[in-house]
Amino acid sequence: MPTPRVLMSKIRRTLQLLADSGLSTRQVAASLSISKTTVSEIALYARDAGVDWPLASPLSDDELQARLYPPPRPRSTHRREPDYLALHQELKRPGVTLQLLWEEYRADAAELIVLDDLAIAPIAAQERQDLLELLDDRVGSRSTLITSQLPTSAWHQWLNEPTIADAIMDRLLHGSHTIALKGESQRRAKAQA
Repeated sequence: MPTPRVLMSKIRRTLQLLADSGLSTRQVAASLSISKTTVSEIALYARDAGVDWPLASPLSDDELQARLYPPPRPRSTHRREPDYLALHQELKRPGVTLQLLWEEYRADAAELIVLDDLAIAPIAAQERQDLLELLDDRVGSRSTLITSQLPTSAWHQWLNEPTIADAIMDRLLHGSHTIALKGESQRRAKAQA
């Protein structure tokens, strides 16, 4: 059941008591028979709206309500709807789950994907193919941030398959910014301190 809205007369009186009387939130709540949380929320809404008692007193109830409780702004979204027919067809394939399709959809829709600690362990053939597909889908249209302990000059060898390694490196390095960090590991430095 929704919480009943506080009467505008109590909102006005709350703002007036908070401004003029020097009473605490608890005292204002007790004098108006409303909760301390309600008094705090009214004060918060008023502060966010830039409305104090001298400004609120000449406003009509409708004007004050519009200032304190503006209508919610619709979220702007640039997400595209999934192709439901294609999803239905994909789900018929062996080994394809709704969770897998959801993860693929999220990866495709993300403006930025972070691959942290790339090349920290050997890569399997399927993982190599998945990395190529991921990068191929994103190249030139969305951002990918990769961190690695292994320098980029050693990634080709780590990928361990010359043709796919060439394709991955081509998509990764052309049009990218490489930042090579030098110095002691921050984790190691903090551990020694």
